[in-house]
Amino acid sequence: MQCCINTGNLHVLEQMPFEIEAMRRDGAVFPIRLAIDRMEMEGYCYYIATIVDMTEERRLLEEVVQLERTIVDNAPCGIVVANKQGNIVIFNTAAENLFGYRRGEVLGQSLTTLIPEGRLREGHTAGFQACLATGVPNKVAQSVFEVEAKRKDDSVFPIRLAISQTVIGGQPTFVGMIADISNERQLYQELVQSEKMAGLGSMVAGVAHEINTPVGIGVTAASELEARTCTFAELLHREGISEEELNEYIASTTRLVELIHTNLDRAVNLIRSFKSVAVDQSSEELRTFKLKEYVESVVLSLRHELKETRLRVEVICPHDLQIRSYPGLFSQIVINLINNSKIHAFEPNGAGQITMEITLQGDRLRFLYRDNGKGMSEEIRHRIFEPFFTTKREMGGSGLGMFIVYNLVTKTLGGTISCQSIPGQGMSVQIDVPSGCVVSAARATNLG
Repeated sequence: MQCCINTGNLHVLEQMPFEIEAMRRDGAVFPIRLAIDRMEMEGYCYYIATIVDMTEERRLLEEVVQLERTIVDNAPCGIVVANKQGNIVIFNTAAENLFGYRRGEVLGQSLTTLIPEGRLREGHTAGFQACLATGVPNKVAQSVFEVEAKRKDDSVFPIRLAISQTVIGGQPTFVGMIADISNERQLYQELVQSEKMAGLGSMVAGVAHEINTPVGIGVTAASELEARTCTFAELLHREGISEEELNEYIASTTRLVELIHTNLDRAVNLIRSFKSVAVDQSSEELRTFKLKEYVESVVLSLRHELKETRLRVEVICPHDLQIRSYPGLFSQIVINLINNSKIHAFEPNGAGQITMEITLQGDRLRFLYRDNGKGMSEEIRHRIFEPFFTTKREMGGSGLGMFIVYNLVTKTLGGTISCQSIPGQGMSVQIDVPSGCVVSAARATNLG
């Protein structure tokens, strides 16, 4: 203040309230907020100072800061805060437990310390620099997503990360909230495996029942053929046979052989279909296959379950559309969609139509599934992909089928899925996956 008086720059003191320290008569120092106003009177200039003791305000502020530190440090999720240089400035206890670092080891270090090397680290650096250069938060700083992180021992683990951008001390600051989802991923895999095995068990029972009919007819025809052959042999060796008896034997043998052949072919087709679907569901082998042929084999493997209903399933797809992907995933998607319609869309023994239309749409392979069942309310539609959500638990609904479909499409195939429905007007599920899996589709518009 004396400097301002000596230099004549008293207007500086009038610009704004400021905080300084003052001293009481007893020599005790305390914080104040000081505001100075200028007033002219009778040719003289006066300065009026307004002083507020900030001791209590400072104490409350310190308590709030301490409370915030306590909340952050005891939060159940990892919290990592970085400054505009991308260096870590806050690293709470949960983050220490997640990453294996002590706080002092990472404070001041780059965020890349916690990111595995490769595209993920490169993408982080590019996005971070772009955000600082433009001042516009990118999508990463406005969303929750799943990604991989790196521990102190260099092991990589999956996390769910929420990033928000704020301003502290006039500087852009990034706050990341982190949860380890290793157990969640393991539980999901176990749920998928459990649902897969349950589906296989149901399929085995259905296929066994279906095979029983043609095999039974074949065995009966073979027994009849054996009996007729024995009778013919006896007549031939004992009395001889007439031309009429020979012709009768040839005709009956031909009929029985055709019956055996037809029914064995039915059994072989059922077994081949089941074998293909069962092997694909129990493994995650990447291979090339014709999509229409494969989807139809999945539908055939469900023949027994569908035979108990009056549902008709139609597959519309280019005959020559070949893809290189994981057929087991497609079988799980088809089976769960059909089971969902069977349980929820139609009454027992009710007639209905299910259509699966597969087309190429630019850089996407589109799978459009439709049924003409009872549809669903908007509330149910919004929750259809939630785990364990079902409206027909008493009829065997687990609430996992559509959840598994959602995860297979979005996480494993890298696609998108949406559901549309109006009560009384059926349901449609649209699945789009990258067309990079397509091997050949010379006549992609020739559906049938």
